[in-house]
Amino acid sequence: MGIPGDYENPRVTEAYERTIAACRKHGKWLGVGGLHARLDLVEKFCKMGARWVMAATDGPLLLGAATKRGTEMAALNASVVKSQQANGHSVEKKATNGVVTNGSTNGAVTNGNGITNGATNGVPVAA
Repeated sequence: MGIPGDYENPRVTEAYERTIAACRKHGKWLGVGGLHARLDLVEKFCKMGARWVMAATDGPLLLGAATKRGTEMAALNASVVKSQQANGHSVEKKATNGVVTNGSTNGAVTNGNGITNGATNGVPVAA
C-alpha cells in the first residue's frame, strides 16, 4: 500500500474491513499488533471485529511494574525509617550491593536508604 503507519488512511480502514469480513466468513480470528502506543486504534480495530490485539510489549510492561514497585518500596522505606526514628532506633545506611546514596533515590528505586539491615540489590529490607 505504501502508507506505513497511516492508520487514518481510508485505504487502511477498507483493507481491515475486507480482511475482517474474510476472517469471519472462514471462521478465523483477525489479530493486530504494534499498536501499544495507540489505544484509540486498538479500540477502532476491536470494534471493527479484530479478536486478538497485541497492545503492549514485554519491556514497557516490565518497566512499568518495576517502577511502580520501586515507588511503593521507597514509600515503605520512608515509613519504616520514620517509625524507627520516632521510636528511638538507630538508622544505619548500608547496602549489600555496594550502593549507598545516603537517603536519596535513583529513578524510582531507593538504594540503601537507611534501613538497619541495609538493602539488597537496591530494595530496602526492614530489620
